[in-house]
Amino acid sequence: MPRRVVLTAGFVGGDVTNVDLFHTTGSTQNRLAQKVAVGSLLSGVEVDAPDSATHFFARVIGGVCALVTGSLDIDNNDVTKRFFTFKSADQDGNLANPDNASYVVGDPLFSEGLGSFGYDSDATLAVAKNYEEYGQITITASPVYPNSFIGFYSGSTLLSSTSPLVITVNDYTGSNTTARDVIVARAGIPA
Repeated sequence: MPRRVVLTAGFVGGDVTNVDLFHTTGSTQNRLAQKVAVGSLLSGVEVDAPDSATHFFARVIGGVCALVTGSLDIDNNDVTKRFFTFKSADQDGNLANPDNASYVVGDPLFSEGLGSFGYDSDATLAVAKNYEEYGQITITASPVYPNSFIGFYSGSTLLSSTSPLVITVNDYTGSNTTARDVIVARAGIPA
C-alpha cells in the first residue's frame, strides 16, 4: 500500500533547475514525480511511495548537471497519514445506485465527524486522516428501509460485513494498489 512522504532537499546546486524523483532505483516504473522545480524540492514535495521504499533519488533534468543523480535514505519509515475515498453503492457494487444507505465517517477528534456520503448527500466522500493525532476512524452505515447493509469492500475484497468499520493506520493496507484507499459501502436488498 503506498503512503505519502515529503521529500525535502537541504541543498541543491545553483546550476540545477528541475529534477525527477524516484524510489528504490532510477527506473521509469519507480518514478514518483517529474520536472520538480528546485524551489519546490527545497520546501518539500509530497509524493506517494510504496510502504517498502526507504531509498529515494533525484535525477537532474534541467541545468548544467543534467542526468546526474543524488540519493537519500529515510530512517523513519512510519506511515502516519492515509487518504480515503468512500463510495456508496447498491448490493452488487453498482455505484450508479448510491441511495440505499447513508454513511457517516467519524473521528474521535471531531465531534461533527469527517463527513457523510450515500443517501441524502454526495455519493462519494474524500478524507485525509493523520494517524499521529488519533489512531482510528469509523464508518457507520444506516440503511434506508427496506434495504440492508451488505458490507464494506475494497475492489472485490470484503473488508467487513458489519457496521461500524473501524480503520487504524495499518488496517486493510494490502487491499489497494493506489495511494488513496477506495472503500465502497454496499447496501440493498440481499439476493
